[in-house]
Amino acid sequence: MVTTPTDPVSGEDKSRIYAEERYRQEVRNQIAAAEPSPNKVVKFLSSPLGLWMLSAVVASAISTGYAFGVDWLKTRATKEEADRAQARKTRDLIARLDLEISYRLSTTLLNLAVADARSGPTDGTDASAAKPQQADVPPPKRPSAEFVALLVPLTVDFHPELTH
Repeated sequence: MVTTPTDPVSGEDKSRIYAEERYRQEVRNQIAAAEPSPNKVVKFLSSPLGLWMLSAVVASAISTGYAFGVDWLKTRATKEEADRAQARKTRDLIARLDLEISYRLSTTLLNLAVADARSGPTDGTDASAAKPQQADVPPPKRPSAEFVALLVPLTVDFHPELTH
């Protein structure tokens, strides 16, 4: 009798293969139960759409951060320049005020020296009676020519109306 192999796998082989596949499925289920399953967010982010959205968010965050950084640097540079300008103005003002104060003090001292030289004794006695008593005392000093020469340019600097 000639047999034609219509079914290449015998019934015994089929049951053995079926048992192996069943065993493999049980092992897969046990392994899957032992591993924590990824949540829906992780599954979505692993998908092509999720990766595209994630890259778009990261790219926009980087560009926004760069723009804010550039703006912050420009603002800081502008503020530092304004601070330097203010410090320069303050230094100039202090220098001008120092000069003005020194001018006024020197003018006051000069006027006091001139007034003292003109007034004579200040103890309430008669000037003619005081002269014999003051023979030992030298007359008050007049301001030196150098001192007056020093004051003249200051007067012109602060009071330009005196030059006309």
